Amino acid sequence: PYRRGSDLSLTDIKHLQKNLLIVIKKALKYNGYSFAKGYYLPDGSLGQFTDVVKVYEHAGVRCPYCKNGIIKKDFISGRSTYFCVNCQI
Repeated sequence: PYRRGSDLSLTDIKHLQKNLLIVIKKALKYNGYSFAKGYYLPDGSLGQFTDVVKVYEHAGVRCPYCKNGIIKKDFISGRSTYFCVNCQI
């Protein structure tokens, strides 16, 4: 999360693109993420993507992917970010 976009290799960019598309498709499938319960669907219900995320808002929890790292929360450019200190640094 600390690397600048200009420092990414073509392989990194392709990997990021592939995984961003997976996350976006899953977010659409679950009708979005209701941050602080402020996002509502037209029928007044909340998006269910909140219930399936595995890293966001899980600081201090063991990484569900590598099983070794712990999820860390940090602030980058004024935004919170969550990442595994083992497999995402």
